[in-house]
Parts: sequence; C-alpha cells; structure tokens
Amino acid sequence: MKPSSTVQVIGDSFLKGSSTRISQYLSSKFEVSSFIKPGACINNIVQSQEKELNCLGPNDVIIINGGTNNLNKRNFRATGILTKMINFILKYNNTNILIVNIPHRYDQANSSQTNQLIHAYNSKLKNLVKPLKHVSIIETSLDRRHFTKHGLHMNNLGKEKLAKQIALQLLKLIKSSPYATKSVIPLKWKDETVTPKLTITINHGDSKSESENPNMEPLTLENFSQNNARDSSNVTLLRTSTRNKKPPSTMTKDFLW
Repeated sequence: MKPSSTVQVIGDSFLKGSSTRISQYLSSKFEVSSFIKPGACINNIVQSQEKELNCLGPNDVIIINGGTNNLNKRNFRATGILTKMINFILKYNNTNILIVNIPHRYDQANSSQTNQLIHAYNSKLKNLVKPLKHVSIIETSLDRRHFTKHGLHMNNLGKEKLAKQIALQLLKLIKSSPYATKSVIPLKWKDETVTPKLTITINHGDSKSESENPNMEPLTLENFSQNNARDSSNVTLLRTSTRNKKPPSTMTKDFLW
C-alpha cells in the first residue's frame, strides 16, 4: 500500500536514529526518512534537503531540531537561532512542521548560562509559533535518567521516549491539520425510481388530522386542490427525470475529423 503521508526528519545528532524508532509507532500509511548532520549548526540544518522538502504537501510532516551546537559558539545569539527557525517555518508553510526544542544540558549545572539561554529560547519559540496552525512544538520533557553519563546525548531510554512523544504529536497534528483533505462521501447511482410516500395534512379549524381512513376515496393532488382549496397542506414530491439513461460512448481515434 502506498503511504499517504511522508515524514522527513532533519536535525543534528540529537535526532540520530529517530526515524526508525518513530516508524514503529506508526502505521504503513506513513513513510519516515531522516537526514541527520551531527555537529551541524542551525544555519546548515535549515538549508538541508530543500529539493525534498519543497515536494511535501498538506498531508506530510517535517520534523526538525537544531541549535544545540550553536551554544558552543562564542558569538552565540538566541535571536539568531529564532530568526533561522522562523524563516524555515515561513518557507515551508505548505506542509506540517514539528519542531523539537533544545533539550536541557545535563553536562552543565542547572543554573549555568547555557541552560538559561536554552530555556529562554524554548519559551520565545513557543510563543512565536502559537498563531501558526501548521506548526507544533515537541517539548522534550526528559530528566537525567534519559541521558548518558556524560549528560549531553540521550541514552536508549531517552530516545525511545522522545520517539513515542513525536509519534503521538505527529498523529494529532495530521488529524487537526488545516491542510488535511476531508474525506469524500461517494454518491450512489439510483437506477430504480422510488415512488415517494405522500402524506398530506389537512387542517380543519384548529385541529389537524391525516387522511388514513381506508373507506374514504383515495386522496389525490387533483381532488385535493378542487375540494379542499381552503385547506393548507405541505406536500413534498421527489422530482425524477423521464429521459432514458444512455451508456457512455467509446471515443474513436478519428473523433477530431
């Protein structure tokens, strides 16, 4: 069965191996692939896979993360990461986007300047994308046990939890997407004409009664209009066509001549 949604994962080493883990929580309707650049900064990540990302549509999803490696730069500016990410969102506004925010750094103290910058960036990013319906944020709610001893990268437990979190958010995003194609209700051919059941309500003063007495003369539209012109009635008729249905003709090769 051909997949109905393409999921493209791009990012740094934080999302390494995530495509395989995400796929196990999704059905065959999703095709998940990834393009990972370990050690890459946000500028290199947002410029990746432009040809492939331009081909994505309303039922597809881009999963992106980046910015962790920018923290190691001397001229680091949180606004620079925000600008790159917002430009990326606006560039690919024809599809759905999931942004994985920058995780907490357990290789540094909780009160370190790096972690303060991370929390400030994540908060600003969340507020900026609120008006954008095609964008959703994955907030990495991971604690120390989900990371390696070093504290920078996730261990298998952390990667599995993040993959499940992404898969659940991905399904919600596709379901509520403003681009999602609504299901089409097919109309059936009606080969046989159904005779409508005619119910006529006759008003006599303030009382209403239906003509259901079998001993009475059958009530038709003609005698009803003649004998009960003063009475009000509600008649609903099914309009049908008397034309014969013709089968479609086969087009010949010389139809232009």
